Amino acid sequence: PASGRGGAADAGVASSTNGTSAIGPEGIDVRTPGTSDDDDMDQPAPGKWEEMVLRRLGSEWDVLRHTDLMDMRLTVYGRKDVIATGVWVGSARSATGAVQGTVGNKGGLVIGLFYGSTSICFISSHLAAHMAKVVERNEDFWEVLRETTGKVKLSPPGGEHAEVDGARMEYKSSEVINVAHWYDHVIWMGDLNYRVDLEYGAGGVASNESQEHADRVREMVRHKRWDALAEADQLRRMQEESTAFFGFKEGHLNFEPTFKVERRKGVHYQPKRTPSYCDRILWKSMPSRWHAVHLDTFESVPEVSTSDHKPVVATFRIQPSPPMPEPGRDADRDLFPVVRLTDVEVVLRGGAIDLYGGGCDPYAIFATNPEGLLGEDPPMTACARGKSRTSEAVVAK
Repeated sequence: PASGRGGAADAGVASSTNGTSAIGPEGIDVRTPGTSDDDDMDQPAPGKWEEMVLRRLGSEWDVLRHTDLMDMRLTVYGRKDVIATGVWVGSARSATGAVQGTVGNKGGLVIGLFYGSTSICFISSHLAAHMAKVVERNEDFWEVLRETTGKVKLSPPGGEHAEVDGARMEYKSSEVINVAHWYDHVIWMGDLNYRVDLEYGAGGVASNESQEHADRVREMVRHKRWDALAEADQLRRMQEESTAFFGFKEGHLNFEPTFKVERRKGVHYQPKRTPSYCDRILWKSMPSRWHAVHLDTFESVPEVSTSDHKPVVATFRIQPSPPMPEPGRDADRDLFPVVRLTDVEVVLRGGAIDLYGGGCDPYAIFATNPEGLLGEDPPMTACARGKSRTSEAVVAK
């Protein structure tokens, strides 16, 4: 569980029941209680929880977008005056749970939006549980991205039936770039289930939970050794290894681990379980937009007693992105930058690929958002192989 608050000018509040929440641009609030699914084909209606939050927000607010998957929920609320200015929004879902990843007890929810020239994506996910399932959590991370690629169809405030001159107005996310790399800013939150693991070994093998291990971690919590706990956090190690969530940032973990607690006020851990930072809020931005995001607060809420998790809360300030040039069919390619990639190494499932041995013919496609900034046909790379087995990929003319 988690919640958040933030905005570019003035922000609202965020809350959740099974995930994490954070806030987007001015006046846009997100609440996240928590097989690839085209959400626009079966958009779920807000439930009692979302209606209760809306009543608390007041008459000036409305639901901009809601999506859910079993017990997971993700809702974006917006002030009515902001929504009226034209917020394009869409969503998608991914189930990664039981029965070969088809059941939605685990998975991810995605809501993407364009507000003026700023694009933001909110992702709420519930990843594989248990101490030793770190590889499965990493796989869930990639499956959520893979199954939602190209599935977020953004429509204006009229919804998916908005039309101009009889044509449906719609802006579909990229078919080749996943949602974590397609927006100006991405906020990923939820019960990510990564554990504090003091015995994490070489080769990415996580330890099994034991009473002795749980006691050691509990003692570290008692002495408020937050930095040492963060160093033993599986998620931080996956980021260092570029296995999952690489490129994402997070606030300082200077509070008690949020799992696994007794259902009462304060932080009281269940004696046989290892305290862990399961509930997280991370973000990443396009390289030119990192400076536009400021994390004001990141904390837990120990007084909430309705779960074996304690909620976490983040407050962001996000400055609007500058307007982008309109895509042009007749763009002057002589003005385009030349991109060269040198000393390229491609890794697939932990093993390096031989780029120059003759059995692999790799290439890369340069895509832009908005589409067409590099012309009607996106440039592709060509790979030149040399005897020294070093080469460079040069943008094809």
